[in-house]
Amino acid sequence: MFHPSTERLIEYWSRLKAVGRIPARACVNPGDFAPLVPQCFMLGRDGPGAYPFRLSGGFVADLHQRDLRGDNMLGLWATADRAELRDSLEASRAGGEPLVITSDIHAAGVATVGMEVLFLPLTAADGEVSRFLGLYQPIAMIQRLRGQPAHELTIRRTGALDGPRPGLRLVTVEGRRLG
Repeated sequence: MFHPSTERLIEYWSRLKAVGRIPARACVNPGDFAPLVPQCFMLGRDGPGAYPFRLSGGFVADLHQRDLRGDNMLGLWATADRAELRDSLEASRAGGEPLVITSDIHAAGVATVGMEVLFLPLTAADGEVSRFLGLYQPIAMIQRLRGQPAHELTIRRTGALDGPRPGLRLVTVEGRRLG
């Protein structure tokens, strides 16, 4: 189970996905997930290992304290994690499935902060899978960074979504409905 915001964007992407077909970039309407837009980004793919930022929301840019347009997304990650991330993105692209990376944000002089990074493959007009819609979702208090820019991300766990996802269940405690 992922953070509810991560789940929300996965569900949005899944609704766009036609049977056996990866959603087209042109079908993505940011208004459909407006509360998440500051945490979202769009990557291009110029080849294996070349994933330039096309767009980044305010939260993403603020976290790194710079405009990321044109920067290769792999450059934000620890050198030791780049090959694993590249291979995972290429597998996501080939398989047409979402990818969630549980990661740590590293900044100078402060404790790390956990984050889920979501990558959703998208097709271009020519049918090529050449874009990723992404999401930065902190899973710990971002205030622990004390305004320091993220200088590096590291991988804790890589997780592709395999098969159908379980539905939500009604939960009760002592006869009281909780969800």
